[in-house]
Amino acid sequence: MTTMEGLIVDTTVVFDGGDRYVGEWPCGKGTLYSINNGMIVGEFEEGVPNGQCIHYKTNGSIYEGDMSEGLYFGKGRYWTLAGNVITGDFFNGTATGRDTMYYQTGTIYVGSMLDKKPHGEGMSVSRFRLKNRPLIYTTDSEMYHFYIGNYINGRRDKGILYKVTTPSNTVIYAGSIYFESYYRREPLSAEVAPYDMERLYFTLLQKKPLFPSPELSEEQLQFIHENCRYEEWNRGKLKKR
Repeated sequence: MTTMEGLIVDTTVVFDGGDRYVGEWPCGKGTLYSINNGMIVGEFEEGVPNGQCIHYKTNGSIYEGDMSEGLYFGKGRYWTLAGNVITGDFFNGTATGRDTMYYQTGTIYVGSMLDKKPHGEGMSVSRFRLKNRPLIYTTDSEMYHFYIGNYINGRRDKGILYKVTTPSNTVIYAGSIYFESYYRREPLSAEVAPYDMERLYFTLLQKKPLFPSPELSEEQLQFIHENCRYEEWNRGKLKKR
């Protein structure tokens, strides 16, 4: 295959420091192997990720999405070893902008993020089952905590927290929060929640991105197995090409 710039060939390039690129050169599809940075599969320009890529990091995290000059830049999805998932805007190598974060605990956050943490205006909704709870909850099967307001460095700052039981969607508590501390409590047992909490939660949950499962070569699988904490997050989702 040729371009105006010249011939594109399949090659192997070893960089200073030991990183190894295998694929089309000077631009095209390839794989970058790095003992310190993991494995990146996707589109490259002279061995640098530029375009759609998947990054298997040595700490077990995985990024899938846009990359520019070797950094996460644009739209992407990020899975952590702990089970958290972030989808949305990435800037300068990290989740920054308008994002949705699915916590391993079940909480879902939607709003502004800075360096993989909620920062700015946003909302979160958490779902709890009400087994073995006091009699006040026996008429409903679940409770949702809904917060809307401001965040600073991952913590709730100024906003309102609603505690809502379903299926009646009744607010049993609403109170203001100032930097993770309740400073005004207002029981509102007769009020209806501002949203249908069950519908809101499951609408967001349905948008949670699926774990990437591209077909990988034997060499790629072997590298992940040896360098990227493979056994801890694989769960049979990687496919051999």
